[in-house]
Amino acid sequence: MAATDALRDAWTNLSERERRMVSLLGAVFAALAVFGVVWVGADALSTVEEENDAIAGLLRDIGRSRARLSARASERQRREARYRTKAPSLASFVEGQAQRFQIQIPDARDLPDKKIGSYNRRAVQVQLRQVKLRPLIDMLESIESSTYPVAIHKLDFRRRFGQPDQYDVEMTVVAFDAPASASSSTSTGDRPATRAAPGVAGPPPP
Repeated sequence: MAATDALRDAWTNLSERERRMVSLLGAVFAALAVFGVVWVGADALSTVEEENDAIAGLLRDIGRSRARLSARASERQRREARYRTKAPSLASFVEGQAQRFQIQIPDARDLPDKKIGSYNRRAVQVQLRQVKLRPLIDMLESIESSTYPVAIHKLDFRRRFGQPDQYDVEMTVVAFDAPASASSSTSTGDRPATRAAPGVAGPPPP
C-alpha cells in the first residue's frame, strides 16, 4: 500500500511534459514486449515448419529407396527366372528361329563350353549367306527376346557386292546354364513354375 501511495505521489509531482515522456516510455516497453512475444512465436513456428519439411523430405527419400530396392529385387527375380529353364541345343535353336523368317543356315559350329563363375556358357558360331536385311533383323530380335537365357555375343555382316539388300553374316549366339542345384530345385518342384521373362543373357548380378 505504501509503495502504491509513493508511486501515486511521484506521478502527481511530475510535470505534464514528464508525464507524457513516462507514458511514451511505457508504450515503447509495451510494444517491445508484444513484439518479443510475436517474434518468439514466429521463430518457433518457423522451426516447426522446417522440421516438418525435413521429416517429409526424409520420408520421400525412404519411399524412393524402397521403390528402387523393390525394382532391383524384381529385376533380379526376372533374371533368375530365365536361368531356371535350360536353353536347348543352340544350333537347333538358332536354326528354328531362322526358319521362322525363311532364312537358311549353311554352317553352324558349336564352340567349346566356358565356365563363368558357377555358370556354364555354351556358344555356337553361325554363318548366313545372301540374307535380306529385314528378315535378318527379325531373326535377331526373336533370338534376343527368347525366354531362354541366350544372347547374341558377336555379329559381323557385310553387303554382297553388286547385290542390293543381300548380306553375308557371321554371328555367335551364347547360352548360360545355371548350376545343377538351381535347375534341379526347379525340376523337383521346390519352386513354383514361373514363366521366364526376356532380358539380357548372362549370370545374374550378385
